[in-house]
Amino acid sequence: MKTYNFYGWEQATVSAITNKYKGIHTPQDLYDRLSDIWCADTCAPRLRDGWTPENKTLGQCSITAFLVQDIFGGKVYGILRPGGNYHCYNDIDGHIFDLTSEQFGDEVLSYENNPEQFREIHFAKEEKYQRYEYLKQQLERSLDDSCETKYAKGTKIPQKGTRTMIGLIVARSKNNVIGKNGQIPWRIKGEQKQFKELTTGNTVVMGRKSYEEIGHPLPNRMNIVVSNTVNYSGENLLTVHSLQEALDSVKEGNVYISGGYGLFKEALPLVDTMYITEVDTVVENGDVFFPEFNADEFDITTGESGGDDITFTRMTYTRKKL
Repeated sequence: MKTYNFYGWEQATVSAITNKYKGIHTPQDLYDRLSDIWCADTCAPRLRDGWTPENKTLGQCSITAFLVQDIFGGKVYGILRPGGNYHCYNDIDGHIFDLTSEQFGDEVLSYENNPEQFREIHFAKEEKYQRYEYLKQQLERSLDDSCETKYAKGTKIPQKGTRTMIGLIVARSKNNVIGKNGQIPWRIKGEQKQFKELTTGNTVVMGRKSYEEIGHPLPNRMNIVVSNTVNYSGENLLTVHSLQEALDSVKEGNVYISGGYGLFKEALPLVDTMYITEVDTVVENGDVFFPEFNADEFDITTGESGGDDITFTRMTYTRKKL
């Protein structure tokens, strides 16, 4: 009998309540699969710098516990940690186990009399919800023997250790404006926070004009500029001649398309997920618009709202599986 090091593995003898994840019959099966999926991208941002393959469960607790709940049912509970965060684990009809306990080493945690945790509260933080969706997506792909059918002809299939998700990030007004006179036509506190959270440690692809509006490479991420007229280069900065060349050059992590119009339009058939911030304003005389697309091709979820004089709401468009 195979043994495990996560807390409660001996009593994790519950059965899946869904057939969605074929091959996952027990929590041990799920642990085996997630051991190849947990990564810095699925790690909580505040802990990401400390994540290593040897400490693979670091920062994975809540998204893993709610995925366990999806597959096996039961409830999620949380152990209050220094700093005010909760470490999440599962209780299924008295079978208590914690797939991500190994991150604590020899520290002994108390799994008694802890408060129940609710996904509505945890996933109100858009960044955490996106990590959860990404974890599910990677699990589904790892279990799908026919994943080739999910990609358009000519698109390279992501393999373990390579680029795995193409995202698109944009903010648009009520009348679909994304730019005016070479600038973003609003300044709203907190509106660009999601962009930083998602792209840090990953790759941003942008057109020449978008890059020149910024004026420098964005820190702590790879910047790829698509241009046939200039050649920018430097630390974390690369120039290529096409979107496909940009995608081919990304070997690890996620890639996010950040504009402008031409790249957005070209990327629309390829993106897995679009992060669209709907800004509650009408921009007069805008000169750059977000391309039209078929919303029926996506599952749409509503995330956090914010702003002050002008408000915004974050929407996530996840491409439906064929």
